[in-house]
Amino acid sequence: MTPSASSCFSLLDGKVGDMRGTPRCSSEKRVAPDAKSRMINVVRHSQNSSAAFDVVCCPFGVMFFSDKVRAFREALRVLRPGGAFVFSSWDRLETNVLADVVTEALAAIFPLDPPAFLARTPYGYHDTEAMRKDVQDAGFKSLAISTRDASSHAPAARDVAIAFVEGTRFWRETRAV
Repeated sequence: MTPSASSCFSLLDGKVGDMRGTPRCSSEKRVAPDAKSRMINVVRHSQNSSAAFDVVCCPFGVMFFSDKVRAFREALRVLRPGGAFVFSSWDRLETNVLADVVTEALAAIFPLDPPAFLARTPYGYHDTEAMRKDVQDAGFKSLAISTRDASSHAPAARDVAIAFVEGTRFWRETRAV
């Protein structure tokens, strides 16, 4: 795992494959200012040749991939021998105060069917042994997992509410109720 995209890209001296899931993210050149770096979206553009990249980096989080082993296998396919696959995933919901408070508030509003998106998806892929198994099942032979504690901050509760409602799938789950 990596604490940030910039730390991943600062290690590079070759071609980079970017596995972020949205076109907007994969076009952000500011995260890889090195002219030698070649940014592509590996997941969406799997026609890229095998063994084409020194590093594949997924700085936003693999927890959003529906088939993680398949995505990891694709990363391995496009890596050159000895290349690195660097990714991040978030810890469990209970350790993320803002997300946990939002989830508890929505559970109080919708007690019969509380939205479970955060616990299920962004904060649901935190078990390092499950990650290790998925990476190994994809074919990687050696790996290292490191964790980092960090805290989220927001200027006001309103900002948190807007971010979680407009920036996540909560709206889909709450509109159905």
